[in-house]
Amino acid sequence: MKQVGSDTIYALLKEIKAVAMNASLTGALEDSSRALAEMYNRCVDTLEEQGDRLVGSLFPQLDPDEANMDEIGALASLLAQYLRPKEQSSTGGSGPLDDEE
Repeated sequence: MKQVGSDTIYALLKEIKAVAMNASLTGALEDSSRALAEMYNRCVDTLEEQGDRLVGSLFPQLDPDEANMDEIGALASLLAQYLRPKEQSSTGGSGPLDDEE
């Protein structure tokens, strides 16, 4: 099985954040919260399986039946910032909302 790189997980988290933020602002896609929470959880699981022991203590798993879009977006944004490639963090933006390319 191919190992997923942190850059791929970073990109997935950015998309989760964007979809959750859009859904929160517009009320659309509210039924997608379960799928987004599960995807976020898989990102955390994958990082832990690849040996990142800190991620599990910093980023909690979400309950797919209880998580709302704001919570999903916030945690995805924070985890994306944690994974942000070093070359991006030293050029320009100062936070997870500044990383639109």
